[in-house]
Amino acid sequence: MSHGGKDVSTSLIEELDGLSSSTARQCIDRVNDKFRSVNRKAYEPELVAIGPYHHHSKNLGMMEEYKKRYARESEDHLTTMMVLDGCFIIELLKRFDDPSLREEGDRIFRLNWMLTSLQRDLLLFENQLPFIVLCKLHDLVVGENCHELLVREAMLFFKGILPGKGHRIYVSGDLKDSYIHLLDLEFIRRATELQEAGIKIEKGEGKLFDIVFENKTLKIPPLTIEDRTDSILRNLIAHEQYDEYYPHLSFVSDYVKFLDCLIDYPEDVEILRQNGIIVNWKSNDKGVSTMFNDIYESVVGPSMKDFCYISTFNNTNQHCNQRKNRWMASLRRTYFSNPWAIISLCAAISLLILSVLQTIFTILGYFKQ
Repeated sequence: MSHGGKDVSTSLIEELDGLSSSTARQCIDRVNDKFRSVNRKAYEPELVAIGPYHHHSKNLGMMEEYKKRYARESEDHLTTMMVLDGCFIIELLKRFDDPSLREEGDRIFRLNWMLTSLQRDLLLFENQLPFIVLCKLHDLVVGENCHELLVREAMLFFKGILPGKGHRIYVSGDLKDSYIHLLDLEFIRRATELQEAGIKIEKGEGKLFDIVFENKTLKIPPLTIEDRTDSILRNLIAHEQYDEYYPHLSFVSDYVKFLDCLIDYPEDVEILRQNGIIVNWKSNDKGVSTMFNDIYESVVGPSMKDFCYISTFNNTNQHCNQRKNRWMASLRRTYFSNPWAIISLCAAISLLILSVLQTIFTILGYFKQ
C-alpha cells in the first residue's frame, strides 16, 4: 500500500520517530494480576489479536488472513504487525459503516458471532494500538485530517456493545493527541434499603452515567446486561486505572462502585429490573448481582473526595438517616416485606380490635346491670 510514492511502513516509521517523549509514553499497559485473577477470560481476546501482547496466541490465527487481505505489504516485524492490525481495524470500521465496501462472501459480516466477538476484542485493554497509529494509517488510506470520521466510524461500530447511552468528554486540539487508543472512545445503600426508606427509584432519561437524586427520587438511566457486559466494564475500568493524563476521571469505576452499593442480593437487582433500570439479557437476578459484586473487587480508588457521585451518595444517605425515614424503613422491613408478614400484621390488628371491642362491650354490660 502506498500513498504519494511512500509506502505505509515508511510513513508510519517516520511518524513514530517524530513523536515527542511526552507523546511517546507507553500507550498500552498490561492488566495487573489483581484485576486478572478475578476473571482472566474477561481480558483475553476471543477472535482477533491487536498489538503485541496476544499476537502469538495460536487460537487467534484465524483473523491473520483477514488482516493480510485488508492490508498490503510491509517491512519489519513490528511495523508489519502495526500496519496489518491498523489497516484491519480501519477497513473493518469502514466496511461496517458502508456495506457497499464489503467483499462478496466476507464472513465477518455474514456471521453475527464473528462481528460480536470482534466488537468485544477491540475494546480489550491489552488488545490495542496507539490511536496515533490508527490516525496515521487513516490519513494514508482515506486522506489527511479526517480523524473525526475515524472517531465517528468507531463510535458507530461499538454502539451496540457499550452498555447504555455513550458518555465521552471531548477535549480540544488534534484528535490524534486527544485519544490514547480505542478505549478512550467510551462513552450507597442497597436498592432494597432505599425503597424501604421511602426513596423512589426510577429510570432516568440521560446518558448512562447521569445518576441524580432529587425530590426523594433516585433516577438511573437504563443499563443493558448481556454476555459481553462483564468483559467491557472490566476493561474500561482497567483503562481508567492506568490513565496518566486524566487520573481523576473515573466515570466507569465510580459507576460500578455506585451500582455495587445498590446491589448486594438478587432482590436488589429485581427492584432495578422492575423499574426499567436494568435490562437483563444475560442471566437471572442472582447472576447480575454476582457480576457486579465480582467486578467491584477489581476497582481500586478513588478517594471519596474524587468520587463523582459523592453528592448523590451523601444526599441519599442523608435522607435514609433521618429518624422518620429510619422508622418507616424498619416498619416496612418488619411488617411489609412479604405477603405473609402483611397477613400476620392484619390478623394481629384484627385480634387487637376484637379484644378492645370485647372489653368495651363487657364494661357497657356491667354498667347496664
